[in-house]
Amino acid sequence: MCRPPRRDPCHDEDVLIGGVEFEHGSPIVIARNPDGTPWLDVPRVRYANVRSLSLNQYGSGPFARLIVRRLPLHPGVYAVVNGNGDVLYIGKASGSLAERWNGYATIQPRNCFIGGQSTNCRINGLILKAITAGRSLDVYVHEIPEPIPLETRLIAAVQPPWNIRS
Repeated sequence: MCRPPRRDPCHDEDVLIGGVEFEHGSPIVIARNPDGTPWLDVPRVRYANVRSLSLNQYGSGPFARLIVRRLPLHPGVYAVVNGNGDVLYIGKASGSLAERWNGYATIQPRNCFIGGQSTNCRINGLILKAITAGRSLDVYVHEIPEPIPLETRLIAAVQPPWNIRS
């Protein structure tokens, strides 16, 4: 597996992923209740399911409310990296990286059902599991106007475990 160099988690550093320089975007943090437990949400219960849609395979929840610092408002490729430097997931934002991450940070009720953004549910669930197991996660970004070719190349080169391969 391709790894960026180890980093001191107290410093924001750029890393190389698949030979491409990524800028540290933000630590990924779970919002917490006053007692310190993760703030969890089950958004599917708020969806007015008038068409009787089935839940997608990741839609049952619960989901965490994720906190990320301000990310770029431009298109690009992003990577979720753990504290050991392992690249867990690579994705793209054809619009704003910040808006793409808002989809992971707060799961909308419609996304829990067939036809919604099931990737938002899946990645939020994986992030919740990793962080509650004591792992630290960060998002790294590489701004690029046309992110699809780079995302495809990096997924093939790095083979992150959270990217579904067909």
